[in-house]
Amino acid sequence: MGDDTVTILGKLDSGSSKIKVASSIVAISSIRLLRMLLNNNEYDSAKIMWATMMHMAFVLPALLLGHLEQLMSKLKSK
Repeated sequence: MGDDTVTILGKLDSGSSKIKVASSIVAISSIRLLRMLLNNNEYDSAKIMWATMMHMAFVLPALLLGHLEQLMSKLKSK
């Protein structure tokens, strides 16, 4: 009859949750883009270009979120 709390919940804050969600979205987008590239005979170059641009629209904010979280953790530690 001890501690019934889940220890991982204490380590999650809003910043790390945002990064995990963004990483999941990027992973899903990566799989979709890879599937398109492997079956490139089914797609024209315009669709592949748009899919790549949409993927980058997910990657760039995820990178920025990671960078901002790193900056915020450095500011909190001071």
